[in-house]
Amino acid sequence: MALAGLLREVRFIGSRVRVWTNTGVTGSPQHPEPEKVIIFLHGSGITGFGMEKWLASLVQPDLGTVVVLPSAPMREYMLEGKRSSVWHQRKEVDIKAVDEDLVGIDEMCEGLHEIVENMRTNGAEDISLGGFSMGGHLALHAAYRNNVQVERCFALSSFLIETSAVFVNSDRSGWCPPLYLTHGEEGVGQGDQEQAGAGGG
Repeated sequence: MALAGLLREVRFIGSRVRVWTNTGVTGSPQHPEPEKVIIFLHGSGITGFGMEKWLASLVQPDLGTVVVLPSAPMREYMLEGKRSSVWHQRKEVDIKAVDEDLVGIDEMCEGLHEIVENMRTNGAEDISLGGFSMGGHLALHAAYRNNVQVERCFALSSFLIETSAVFVNSDRSGWCPPLYLTHGEEGVGQGDQEQAGAGGG
């Protein structure tokens, strides 16, 4: 079975993921089967399906790429005082904040580790991990603190608090994936990642 078909069977914390590919016909020399996988984590309050719809209104994936969109579990979200699809808890959205929900973040990182290993078992060799807003925040913790093994990481309109555990408690030894971090039209590369705290949802 082609990689995209195999990835449709992947689960994140027991739930199906969205698998988004270009609508072009694959499998021919002009349109080879996808070889690259992007795990894209949505922002707070929506789901993988909602993120897919929004992205699809803007772009289409390259023919050689599969985009996998997990959904965060529904839970009571402390910041808003209501149930929402969020990766972890927040008490405030402020770069000067002191609280990080490391228990909740680490639970999600464990799920990401499992999904990455499952993908590699299914033949994926080139995996990028990133997301928008809260999803990007989780990706940073996964790639740079929890040793989730991916080839690259990205965070769009996201942030880390100034005292984030990512800066002081990295479990990664040796390989450190390149980082792309952007806000609007402003982007920074890996050399700037220690300065990469900024506002986001």
